[in-house]
Amino acid sequence: FHRCCGPEEGMKWKVHPVWFEEKVNRLMKAIQTDPDMPPLIVHYLFSEKDGTPEFELNDGNGRFEAYKRLGITHAPVIFWITEPEEKEAFLAEYGSYL
Repeated sequence: FHRCCGPEEGMKWKVHPVWFEEKVNRLMKAIQTDPDMPPLIVHYLFSEKDGTPEFELNDGNGRFEAYKRLGITHAPVIFWITEPEEKEAFLAEYGSYL
């Protein structure tokens, strides 16, 4: 999945690069001290363009970046699904992982 918040061009929610770096650095220190963090919240939806699934990180953009920088490849995630069709598609594709 991809972040929707950050200093890079094209972000849905753009934030100042200095603020983002400070936040990510604080989170990296916190994760190293106590890795028990809230879950990331990922919105599962179909692409309007081509009907393929997308995973948009709606909460935890800073934590996700901190995890990446620390080399952490697994974290708790809550999937947010708003449409019944998307729920069925998600369960058909990823239900075996639950």
